[in-house]
Amino acid sequence: MLQHIINALNLANTEALVVAMPEAIVHDISEAALKRWGAVKADVVGKVLMKFGTGTLSARQLGASLASGDAPEVEVSYAPPL
Repeated sequence: MLQHIINALNLANTEALVVAMPEAIVHDISEAALKRWGAVKADVVGKVLMKFGTGTLSARQLGASLASGDAPEVEVSYAPPL
């Protein structure tokens, strides 16, 4: 099912990242996100999201508080290994 969603997002040229929770492991990524990061799928899929700025893939929540029903905004960054 998720592969169909990623395929649709690829057709729409939309950036997307599928993360399995609570482990925070990247399950899939769209081609648009890979292009933006200059990465290949093997660089990202299977990797764990770390605290922002502490790993190859890191994430942080934007905004301190959320109103009921609002989806949290999350910033994800990719820093290629040296």
